[in-house]
Amino acid sequence: MLDTTKCIDGEYKYFVRYFSGHEKPCGFKFVVNQFGKKIHQGSGTCTTNPKDVPCVIMTLEGGKIVKTDFKLIVEEVDMSQ
Repeated sequence: MLDTTKCIDGEYKYFVRYFSGHEKPCGFKFVVNQFGKKIHQGSGTCTTNPKDVPCVIMTLEGGKIVKTDFKLIVEEVDMSQ
């Protein structure tokens, strides 16, 4: 779990990078947790082109997340579960 109180202010970019494989597109899923509970989830596809696939960018100020920008389609998760 990320302790944001120790993070430097700025943008934190999370991405998936195609590393190696069977030379065809590869699907992936990602989950965003907050305080141990899943709050968002999404999916995307990497191609064999060595290009990063952005998932989410979070902006931190004063140890707190002040902005979240999802770069892929995500769904909110029912936190009551």
